[in-house]
This record gives sequence, C-alpha cells and structure tokens, in this order.
Amino acid sequence: MSNQIPVMNRVIGQWLNPPQGLAPAVDCANCSRATFEPDRAARWRDYKCCAFQPFIANFYCGAMLEAGVSPLPAAAQAVAQPIGVLATREFRNLCDATPDRNRTEAHLCAYYKRESRQCGIWQFRPGECSLYYCTNDDNKAARERWSERAFAFETNVAQMALVYAGFSPGRIAEQVTFLNEPPLGLASVSDVLEVYRACWDWVKSQSREDLLAFDIPPGRG
Repeated sequence: MSNQIPVMNRVIGQWLNPPQGLAPAVDCANCSRATFEPDRAARWRDYKCCAFQPFIANFYCGAMLEAGVSPLPAAAQAVAQPIGVLATREFRNLCDATPDRNRTEAHLCAYYKRESRQCGIWQFRPGECSLYYCTNDDNKAARERWSERAFAFETNVAQMALVYAGFSPGRIAEQVTFLNEPPLGLASVSDVLEVYRACWDWVKSQSREDLLAFDIPPGRG
C-alpha cells in the first residue's frame, strides 16, 4: 500500500524525492507486526505506533494555517515556538526513558486523533514520520538516512525562514537550541501564528532550486 502513495508529505515532497520503493510494502492500516505479535496488536487497535512527538517545522505550520488546519497541539506534551512545534522537555525525557515497545497511551503524539485512529496532520507530517516503520526490512538503513536528511532540510529551511521573518541571529540561535533542549513554556500563541504564516509565505515564494541549497545529505555537511 505505502509504495502507491508519496513517501513524503505534500509540502516537502515538492523538493525532496526519495527513491521509489523506499516505503515499506505495508503501512499501519495493514500492520503485519500486529498480526504476528499479540502485544503489538493490542497497541495497534488503540493507538498504533504514534507514541512520540515529532518536530513540526514552522513552514509546515504556516502551510497548515493556509489549509485551515490548526498547527497548535491540543495536548500538553508539545509546545509552539517560532522555529516550529516541539516536544516539551518533560515529554521528551519520558519517551527517551521508555523503550518504544513499552510505550503506552501516555506517550501519544499530540496530533494523533483517537476517535478516527489517524494522524491529524497527515498531509503536513514531517520527514521522520513519513519515513518511520516499526520493524526491519531491506530498506531500513536507507530510510534512516533519508529521515536524517529530511530533518536536516526541515531545520535548515526553518532557520532561514526565521531570517526572513525578521529574527536576529541571537534569537534564531536560541530557537535552534530548543531542538536539543526543548523550552519549558509556550510562546505567545498570536505571535507564533504570525511567524508561521510569514515563514510559509517565504518558503512558498522560493524555487525548488533555491530550497535545495538547504538539502545537505548526511556525510556532506
């Protein structure tokens, strides 16, 4: 199934194009792991494998706003900052301390919709979600490389978007530190939404060639 749909979301897929066949042969709608591992089956029925909080770059958030989708997390495990939406420090520590296999409802992504059992921002999901697969296959190493590449691209573009939104080098550096050491509190909601819109306005004004300047494959940086 997954090989018949784009690996990347509709935003980043305009610029980064992983090779065909990189996605697993099945996706979470037809989870083979749930078939063979009873404990995984129970988790799949309740909340699939969405038991971590990804980084959602600011320009994705702006694209969501343009599409009428709120980028603001509904749960307390994520915070909105100008660089994007990040896991809180407490939630990241919780996930780091819990092996994936042992994660529970307490580790759910803020964008996971329990009522429909679906990602609430699927068309805007980041690269690390686009390329996630819960078990091993022949493409595991290639997917991990592309996941790192997508994350680097997203963070590089998010930083440059902040430049064009009027942020000083010092403020941008502070935001970058949040990627490794998340903030304890929220930014102002009204202010951060305007930043997201400005970042997306800049990103969508760029050509593919312009944006690919921020694509630095692992090992070339």
